[in-house]
Amino acid sequence: MKKITAICSAAMVLSLLSGCSDATASLKNGSETLMKVGKTAITKQQVYDIMYNYAGSTQVVSDATKVITSQEVEVTDEMKESAQSTLDMYKMIYSDSFASYLEDAGLSEEDYINDYLIPSLQAEKLTDLYIDECYDTLLERYKPIKATVLKFTDTDTANSALSALKDGTMTAEEAVNEFETDSTGEPEIITIDSTYDSVAMAALRAASPDDGWMIVSASYGTDVYVMHLDENNTDSIKDEITESFAKISDINDQATAHYFEKYGFHVYDINLYKALRDSNPTLLNQEVPVSAE
Repeated sequence: MKKITAICSAAMVLSLLSGCSDATASLKNGSETLMKVGKTAITKQQVYDIMYNYAGSTQVVSDATKVITSQEVEVTDEMKESAQSTLDMYKMIYSDSFASYLEDAGLSEEDYINDYLIPSLQAEKLTDLYIDECYDTLLERYKPIKATVLKFTDTDTANSALSALKDGTMTAEEAVNEFETDSTGEPEIITIDSTYDSVAMAALRAASPDDGWMIVSASYGTDVYVMHLDENNTDSIKDEITESFAKISDINDQATAHYFEKYGFHVYDINLYKALRDSNPTLLNQEVPVSAE
């Protein structure tokens, strides 16, 4: 299985690095028999074509990401320890079935750590690098603030919570336990991606940390927000903002696209180009091939 995957991966890489924009990838030794079932011979090209159609674009993105992260992210002792801990956990949870999986895939435990677990950890760090590199731009785009927000479904309950919070008889966490709400009562980083009502968020952004607790009705429905702006000086909460940014899926996608562009990711195989155009268009920063228009 590992040999078959290697054949397909090699052909995918070739499709990225050579040829013209309307080309299609193929194996130079594709007619070579890879296996036989009875009297039926199965060639390398047949296996490649099946896997190409099944997971071609996914495999290419995975392989390209590994190349990029190997250049951008150093493998640390902490990563190695984390990868080993993950492997040990899989072995404990899945026992013999995990060993069988490795055997069927033609992988040793060391292969699994080096080819899958560590690259995955490196890919996570890629987003952190992007956030650090583009931090000021992301601040402008996502406008983060730190606030505590309690959402209620009726005004009376919200006012009761507001009174307790204002006179200090309850903390936000205690108010959450006392009054009916699905909020946590914990401070959080709020960005333009947050799902709270727009009118409530506008009021919060116009506030000052010295204003204390406020109450705002949602722009529609019966929701009522009791809120406190904890901090709007982004310099003092940079670590929390950075951690919050890393959890935003759009920023993860932006990070991947940023580094694919930085390293000149270019697809020459026309069918692969079309597949990526449909599944991951932000990764393509090249002139559109004529036959793909």
